[in-house]
Amino acid sequence: MDKEKIKNFFNKEKLKELVDKIKEFLNKKEVKDFINKIKETLIKLFYFIKEKSKIAWVKIKEKMPIIKDYCIKAYKFIKAQTIKLCLFIKAKTPVVCKFIKEKSIVIYNEIKKNPKQGIVAGVIFLFAILLIIFSLRGSKDETSAVLETTKTSEVVSDINVKKEVKRAFQPTTAVLKFTAKTEKPLVFEVFYTVEREVWFDPQHFVTYQGKAGLNEYEIELPVKEVFRVRLDFGSNPGTVVLSNLEMIGTQNADLRDTNNYDFRNIETYEINPNNDVIFTSQDKDPFIIYKNSLLPE
Repeated sequence: MDKEKIKNFFNKEKLKELVDKIKEFLNKKEVKDFINKIKETLIKLFYFIKEKSKIAWVKIKEKMPIIKDYCIKAYKFIKAQTIKLCLFIKAKTPVVCKFIKEKSIVIYNEIKKNPKQGIVAGVIFLFAILLIIFSLRGSKDETSAVLETTKTSEVVSDINVKKEVKRAFQPTTAVLKFTAKTEKPLVFEVFYTVEREVWFDPQHFVTYQGKAGLNEYEIELPVKEVFRVRLDFGSNPGTVVLSNLEMIGTQNADLRDTNNYDFRNIETYEINPNNDVIFTSQDKDPFIIYKNSLLPE
């Protein structure tokens, strides 16, 4: 591009004309429609990713016990193998070092006396290496005694590790735990109160995506203690079997006393001999309130 073309390119009038053309192009109906479609698509994509992220997180939380178990097993295996390797090396190191030192002196003296004996020294050195390899491949009797003496301390260490792992996975908030058998996947909602108020408000609740069939649930609440609790069963849940309702984590409370259940928007219910609650509802918002306060009034 020569100087004249550069000058014309940066000419104000030319630039203004170019800007006007761009504005005219952007103001065309088909262009505006296209841009709006892109916006709508991006918004849909955002909410799609957001929803899938929630589902993915729920699935990850469901798999956490398995992941935890694998981590513990992997840790214990690596720890056991590392201890055995360290003890084996510790037991063999003095023997190997002493052997190499002695043979090195012999080889050095032979070479010093007669350089022609270098070949012989090389053979001796090769023999020494073979002996080292043979020694390392020998029996593990020497390390067995050492391993036996550390057995007690290793058991104590394993107990401490288990305590630390258990503490690491201990809930840091209140958790509503229960077992539910449902005909279809339900979105459970847990309402709770943090003060002595009687009514539940939309600011204090969490949702949890359930699955069809018999499942155990642990729904974490973002607080350490609650006064009252209410469990919602989504919309039109059909027949539900509820059992073993309790609060765990930072607040322990047995909620299995069905006499304290207040059934709302539930057509029929019964309590079987196992103290399971069996109810049916086709309502949009069926729920159960545990009437008693979980903390002293």
